[in-house]
Amino acid sequence: MPVMLVGQAPGLTEYETGKPFQGDAGQGIRGIFAELGVPRSRFDELVYSSAVIKCFPGSKPMLRSGKVREDVLPSAEMIRNCQPFFEGQIRLAAPQVLVTLGGLPLKAYLKLTGRKASEARLERFVGQKEDWNGRTVVFFPHTSGASRWLNEPDNRRLFQQAKALLRSELIERGITIT
Repeated sequence: MPVMLVGQAPGLTEYETGKPFQGDAGQGIRGIFAELGVPRSRFDELVYSSAVIKCFPGSKPMLRSGKVREDVLPSAEMIRNCQPFFEGQIRLAAPQVLVTLGGLPLKAYLKLTGRKASEARLERFVGQKEDWNGRTVVFFPHTSGASRWLNEPDNRRLFQQAKALLRSELIERGITIT
């Protein structure tokens, strides 16, 4: 598979449909990939969608924010339980390019490379790329509306850099269509 996109966990929409990256955040990332040369019509063909956590972690009621619900953050136990499956997916998909989407996938990647999860500060990684076992890893922030990381102008600039890196990588490897 040319590209592997790694999110945190399936959301409610993904849980209900059984398909990855179908909710608002998923549509947003599909739009970003379309801007980078991967048409929405070919996204599922060119991008293997995965998550560190393999099941929907659940929702918590939002009493004060006006929202109906918010996803529960995956527990350390969920992360440990899913780790072998996550590692297996990377081996089987054998992506040329791996894109982490947010803090939890960044932590999981660092663990796979023998580093400490405590090093996982998005501002240190977004806008950078690494070579890992012959594949390129590009770091994205989470693109959901729940994340406030992109509210900062410096962080938005880092994200623009990350998108430019990914686009260059896709072009270099002949993955983009446009």
